Amino acid sequence: MADDIRIDDLAEPRYSDLQRGALDYGATLTIDLSRDSMLREAQSRTGLTDFGPEDFIGRLDILLSDWSADSGLSNIGRLSLRNKLLQHLSSRLLIQDCWKRHPEILDIPIEKPLIVAGLPRSGTTHLLNLLAADKRLRALPLWESYEPVPMPGDALTKFGNPPADDPRYRRCADSWDMMQQMTPYLAAMHPMNPDHIHEELELMGPDIASYNYEWLSPCPNWRDHYYATDQTPHYEYMKNVLRLLMWQQRDTDAPTRWVLKCPQHLEQLPVLQKVFPDATIGLGTKIWQHVQVREGANIGANCIISKGVYIDSGVVIGNNVKIQNYVSIYQGVTLEDGVFCGPHCVFTNDKTPRA
Repeated sequence: MADDIRIDDLAEPRYSDLQRGALDYGATLTIDLSRDSMLREAQSRTGLTDFGPEDFIGRLDILLSDWSADSGLSNIGRLSLRNKLLQHLSSRLLIQDCWKRHPEILDIPIEKPLIVAGLPRSGTTHLLNLLAADKRLRALPLWESYEPVPMPGDALTKFGNPPADDPRYRRCADSWDMMQQMTPYLAAMHPMNPDHIHEELELMGPDIASYNYEWLSPCPNWRDHYYATDQTPHYEYMKNVLRLLMWQQRDTDAPTRWVLKCPQHLEQLPVLQKVFPDATIGLGTKIWQHVQVREGANIGANCIISKGVYIDSGVVIGNNVKIQNYVSIYQGVTLEDGVFCGPHCVFTNDKTPRA
């Protein structure tokens, strides 16, 4: 696709042969969005029956009711939504089965994750992918977020082996190929290739939770339920799925420190801080360009770290701290909550300097 994209057919769309064929095919379908049909099909796909705690049923009903009432949805749209939800329900069965057979998974520590929080379309994905390039960190590729646990009969690809060997990767690659053909403008705006580092809120999908469903289709009652409900249990669920992913690679050299990101976190900062209390860079903290933060430094919440700041390993910075341009903070320094550091100030810990 060209670098410059001009869209001039919004009023009267021009469909490709593939798009027109899909719409015509969709018109012949009857899409069953009933709860019972969804649950039965997920059970049939996985051969499992235990969904775990049944609190998700109420959320499932709200979502299906909104989708069923949406007269603007084409049948292809309904089929796409149904397939997405079926994927989540199938994953819920597989995840629950793993937890039930291996309860030790829930005791695995998740220590000092790096968490990016920012507004949608503000560059958070670019920052996440930049951080994920550090091979000492564990990131969540799209193909693994979609299917955290392999389907029965599928082998688990161990860390260090080509991910393309994994059937989950190949299914995600097929979806990406179809997306580029069916919705090329969306694919250009937000690539969804299998290796794309994705948002961990996808792991809340099997709990039928998160604001992700609002991005898929208008669902006003779901939105109201989301805003009115404490999201802590769903963040805990997501954290436990991260533990499961670590357990699956327990005998490999896979990194154990996570780098995570989701714009939803801006709406849920107290919840995020409760579930991940030792996040190394606190929630709501803003870090500007050319800042160096050494490994082992700990920065609190709602701080402003301005251009050119250097923060040495072992430095501890509290909450609501403002550090202006080109400040240097060396090993051994602790800044308490609410501290202000003016431009160019330097903290040292050398009591007997040589010069």
